[in-house]
Amino acid sequence: EVHMQKGKEISIEILSNLDYPKGLIEKISWVVSVHDDWYNQNDHQVGILMDADNLSKLDAEHIRTKFDNPKDVIEMWERDMPKRLKTETGKKLYSELMTKVKKELKIE
Repeated sequence: EVHMQKGKEISIEILSNLDYPKGLIEKISWVVSVHDDWYNQNDHQVGILMDADNLSKLDAEHIRTKFDNPKDVIEMWERDMPKRLKTETGKKLYSELMTKVKKELKIE
């Protein structure tokens, strides 16, 4: 797809100007280049992307800025997010990140 290639080129330019490390630029630009084209990715790659997207939400600052009631959001994610995770690594990281974010938000 032309727009995904253009997006990749733009992301490389922006991230290079922000002095991101080369390896990180390559990873981010790859995600940009395939984000609409799930059918060309194998199940493991799609699982990694989906898990990364879900787990990125488990950030105290993100939650504080996006939600009025962090406790309700955490309770919803505790109920729903484990069902969405596709990889063993994602499931392991979920537990670690959930514990950390609850501690940071002072939620028991």
